[in-house]
Amino acid sequence: MIPEWHAEESDLLNEFNDPNTSWVRKVNILYSLAYQASAKNDHDTELIYLESAREICIEHNLVTEGIDVRITMAKVLENHFERHQYALDIANEAEALLPQFTLDAEENLNKANVAHIKNKILMSLERYHEAFYQAKTYAEISLQVGSEPGMAYGYEMAAECLVEVEDFPEAAKYANLARDIYFENERPTDVCDCDRLVARAMIGQGLYRQAVKLLREVRAAEQLLKQKSNLSTKIYLAIAYGHIGEIDRAQKLFKRLMKEAFHSWDSNYKLGLIAAEAYSNLLNAQGDTQAAKVLWDQVQAVKDRLPSPNHSKDLAHMQEVDELIKKKQPEMALMSAGEFMVAKSEQGDISGYWKGVYATFRCHRELNDAEAIATLWDSISHAALEYQDDIVIQVKNIASHALYVMDRVEEAFQLNEEVLNDYRLGQNLQEKAYAHENKARFLKAQKKRSSKWIDLAIEENLEAGNIERALKLSRFRRGGNDKGNPESYK
Repeated sequence: MIPEWHAEESDLLNEFNDPNTSWVRKVNILYSLAYQASAKNDHDTELIYLESAREICIEHNLVTEGIDVRITMAKVLENHFERHQYALDIANEAEALLPQFTLDAEENLNKANVAHIKNKILMSLERYHEAFYQAKTYAEISLQVGSEPGMAYGYEMAAECLVEVEDFPEAAKYANLARDIYFENERPTDVCDCDRLVARAMIGQGLYRQAVKLLREVRAAEQLLKQKSNLSTKIYLAIAYGHIGEIDRAQKLFKRLMKEAFHSWDSNYKLGLIAAEAYSNLLNAQGDTQAAKVLWDQVQAVKDRLPSPNHSKDLAHMQEVDELIKKKQPEMALMSAGEFMVAKSEQGDISGYWKGVYATFRCHRELNDAEAIATLWDSISHAALEYQDDIVIQVKNIASHALYVMDRVEEAFQLNEEVLNDYRLGQNLQEKAYAHENKARFLKAQKKRSSKWIDLAIEENLEAGNIERALKLSRFRRGGNDKGNPESYK
């Protein structure tokens, strides 16, 4: 549909209210009124008109008009209201009205528009695997219709999704496909965006010096093209500096970046938190654990005050697992946790996936299944786990005890040492008690002095209010060397 930009609003409303006006025409009128409202930045009114047009399309089975209305409505919901799930539902409605395969140019254009907005919505929801599919679809349709800008944008978004799910070689491939098109069409700013994605892929693969070189070039180009370098460019440059030992440069850049991200008139909380987390990790690596902990606590405090795309649904699912565990139904809890973990993996939701992993560890622990815990521990990426600050200590505590039970004593001891030397341990008194309890068990198994560690565990359990566990540990101190699963971890 083509909106009537210059028609008088009163004339359009009068025609709409005329009983002789057809339903197709009424939808066209509402569509035009929505566009006119958009031109005035009155997006509330724009959405009202579009919702009314959608209702008419549903009631009178208007397919062609319904597709245009829904595509526009999904864009408005995503771009101006950030109502991601509602926007996705509307985009899915539009997609359902389109044929799976078509040679019709207009239908292909609509399929491309649906893929474009779904990619954006799914990226907002951090469902990167699904977003990648939509980006790739958009690029493929753009190739069919001969749209080079569409191809480049699709490849670029595909690369960004792949970086987020840590498929770095494929990410670099797609970023370079987009870069080639932008380069040929003399779009240097877009070339910079692609180069930044390539540099992020380099960092992910440990190619830190190459990343520094490329990001310096990107930063120089951006400073001339836009009089200011992109915030993301500087963040990943600071991260790369830290990895090659240019600590002073990294620290100065991180401090400036946090000020720029959080205190400018246009705050960018997501990038600011990435910078703050990276700076905290750098401080910890340099041995300044106190400053690292302070900054990390600040990061968590800010995160707790910002919405997460899937927070409500994820929280409800995890609460379901908790309730099943409390009701002594660990088998049901395990099924629920496993379904959650698979769903999040398929969506490319990294944070959600790790919540599912932790829930699965907890369920296996409730079942006293040390073998299942050890198998799960062997199957996950230990490097990726290090970035999951909310659960890394808990998972390692559970895994180290299970490895001990499975007679993998050396691995258990090494993992326990990692936990005890991790500054994040100080953020959770109960986990600290568990770590000290594990240390005591491992030492006692080797017939070494363990009283210091068991005393610490008892004291910390008492301080944490876990009186029952403290009493059990007191009995353990007096004798016994069981390998039973400490109910412990509750």
